[in-house]
Amino acid sequence: MSHTNDQSSNPTTPRIACNDLKAALSAYIDGELTRDERLRADAHLIGCGSCRNLVERAENLDQTLREKFERDTTA
Repeated sequence: MSHTNDQSSNPTTPRIACNDLKAALSAYIDGELTRDERLRADAHLIGCGSCRNLVERAENLDQTLREKFERDTTA
């Protein structure tokens, strides 16, 4: 992931760009990012409401699909 020159509340953790967060959305939700990537993504989300909204919607969809899959496999 590339990063922007913007800084989060922690000046040692560079933020990533919106496009990079979107590209890594699935890995973010699935907990597959490295520690550094996760920190940079979290730093970006602190300052970007649009991406926070995107992550929230994706997490809700992921949870809904997991619940449906569990119901379908236990029926």
